[in-house]
Amino acid sequence: MAQYDIPAQIEKILEVTGREKLFYIGHSMGTTTFLAMHHYRQDVAKKIQLGNLLAPVATVGHSYYPVLEFLNFYDVGYPQNHTIGGTIWKLLGHGEFAPHNWILDLIAKSEEYICENLPGKLSVYCKAIYETAIFLDGGFDYDEFNTSLIEPILSHSPAGTSKFVVGQYLQEFKKQKFQGYDWMDKEKNAAHHEGPIPEYNLSSVTTPVAMYWGDNDWYTARQDIDFLLKGLPNILPGMKHEVEFENWSHLDFLWGIDADKLVYRFVMDNIEKCLKNNC
Repeated sequence: MAQYDIPAQIEKILEVTGREKLFYIGHSMGTTTFLAMHHYRQDVAKKIQLGNLLAPVATVGHSYYPVLEFLNFYDVGYPQNHTIGGTIWKLLGHGEFAPHNWILDLIAKSEEYICENLPGKLSVYCKAIYETAIFLDGGFDYDEFNTSLIEPILSHSPAGTSKFVVGQYLQEFKKQKFQGYDWMDKEKNAAHHEGPIPEYNLSSVTTPVAMYWGDNDWYTARQDIDFLLKGLPNILPGMKHEVEFENWSHLDFLWGIDADKLVYRFVMDNIEKCLKNNC
């Protein structure tokens, strides 16, 4: 994605719009690919006027996301035959991880038909079960969650990704490095990386950036945020934004009730600043 997909999308947008530069807004994996892209395509990076990084993820070595911790315990990122980690890796499938399917659609619809028809507090408790399932993917924050979004969220999420993306995050979690995927095979590594496994150096991210993070984000622990704050060379003055809500979680950036006031307003302000001052 960092080497091919994101650069292709950026260049296509600029081609269609006739613009010379654009503003980038990425969340979670969208920030990982943005940062790694600078290792491969500095020519494309120069076409970004400002990168807005929401819940930024480079290293995840201090993450306290339970699924990452569980999979890392069995070394699923570096699977070996005849081990629990190797078995789990095989069970993740051949290529696509957590694709959306009819079962998830059925679960989404069940919330509407079951919870909405229960009386009083039973309906509230029923919705809480679905909320908890969603919160397990990034941190609990009942105050910022709009329960009317349960059905549409579950109807679209998860949307699937490559199992090797999961593997790369697991490798970074274990080694506490920001690096390319280790195929655990010299020939495959040579074919994919055209050399040794690359370690992505934050000093190469010379694009102007703004950072936005929350303190209740299971993916982006404070130590990993500090790694970015210290390593990125061009975070613009006044564009380090710690969300002013202590329970702000990873997914609140997407559908938190007050995301417009606590995050998006600052994103728009920073874009306006760069339009006026030519960041």
